Amino acid sequence: MRKKLVESKRLTFVIGFGGLYENETWFHPVEENFVNVQFIKNSNYVSIRWTINEYVDFNTVTYYQVGYDREIQAFRNRVNGNFNLNTRITDRFSFNNSFNFSYEDKPIVPITPFIFAFNTGISFDF
Repeated sequence: MRKKLVESKRLTFVIGFGGLYENETWFHPVEENFVNVQFIKNSNYVSIRWTINEYVDFNTVTYYQVGYDREIQAFRNRVNGNFNLNTRITDRFSFNNSFNFSYEDKPIVPITPFIFAFNTGISFDF
């Protein structure tokens, strides 16, 4: 299910709720074997698209997923998303920034729970 809470010429704000069945296979870096897990999860998201002015656009999508793991008798929470800021310099050149992240509160295998990437660049339209 999804619902547009705001929709205008400059701003769109959407929320979504749903469920999913997830089957994941992870490589355990210490034991050097594969770990397979299966969960029924609740999955929710928030999406915003905002034209700040004629030169600057911002958009983001952030997901929150939670599933109960019977093996550890606890909920596993995951948050991931991205933030994008695009600035038009001229009619053909734009400056682009993006931040992507993922957080697992109880990783299946020993990994860094929070990973992220920040990218920046310039685009040219022919």
